[in-house]
Amino acid sequence: MKKLFFSISVAITLAFISVLIINNYSPHAIETNKLFKGFYEQEFNEKEEKIFLVGSSYVGVLNSEYILKKTLDNNNLKIYNLSVEADHPSRRISQIDDLISTKPDLVIYGVGLSDLLSYENIQKTDPILPEPKYYLDTFIQNNFGNIPQQFMLSKFILFKNIGLILNLDDNIMEYGGTTSPFINNTKFNHISNTEELEKNAILLTKNMPYLPHPESNYEYSELKKILQKFHNADIPVIIFSPPIHPTLSNLMDTQVKQNYDLILTDVGEEFNYSVYRLENEYSELDIWHSSDHISTSKTVTNYNEDIIKIINFTRN
Repeated sequence: MKKLFFSISVAITLAFISVLIINNYSPHAIETNKLFKGFYEQEFNEKEEKIFLVGSSYVGVLNSEYILKKTLDNNNLKIYNLSVEADHPSRRISQIDDLISTKPDLVIYGVGLSDLLSYENIQKTDPILPEPKYYLDTFIQNNFGNIPQQFMLSKFILFKNIGLILNLDDNIMEYGGTTSPFINNTKFNHISNTEELEKNAILLTKNMPYLPHPESNYEYSELKKILQKFHNADIPVIIFSPPIHPTLSNLMDTQVKQNYDLILTDVGEEFNYSVYRLENEYSELDIWHSSDHISTSKTVTNYNEDIIKIINFTRN
């Protein structure tokens, strides 16, 4: 029995190690890095005004072409959606210097609640079997020192890479057009009903990682480094909070939501940025793909329209 138990533990641990490797060296990750490199190294027209939309898939569902068409005085304007699925400040920061080198005229940064989660406190009860993540993270830290949090294992990374290994997502290597080059937003077209949203919300909140207080939040500290770089380069930045459906927010821990609110308030005060709060918008509308994503269906324009208002107000 002990031998079987040990074999199972070793197999699970090795699976987690493979996921770590795949997450950093998978064809998906390599292809994304190539796209980023090619995008930032291209020659931009200096006479054109550039607006960058930055964030994770919550920002990725925004239609940069639609937004451009509806934006005032758009003759010499380009709007690029530079969102990446499962983006976090600790990952984004490695590309910020390249982004700044392109000299954008405005950056609109969608800071989602899940962008700021910590994976350190996922396990809240004593497991029946050993927790592989705990032992592997402990082994890494004991033998290699402190490793940045973004390289630590999580169930989110595991599920994402299982999909890559099994090719569950046929569109995983497809990306948007020239103004939305890093994300395939067509998979968000479906509009879910209430039952689907409720099931999705339950799935997302099951063992959901914790969102620490601003003073101890690693991702927030990385976000502040990013914003400081923008500030030092005199690049205007607008912050907004992406929408969250009530089926999800109602299941979230109260302290998590309070800490998220503190972070949004703090970032606005520290950098004197305008912060647009959209996390409670559109709750009554049938425009949701999931409990944390607005649909990209062509019939859904509300989210895009609010970003257009923000851009028009900021530019004028």
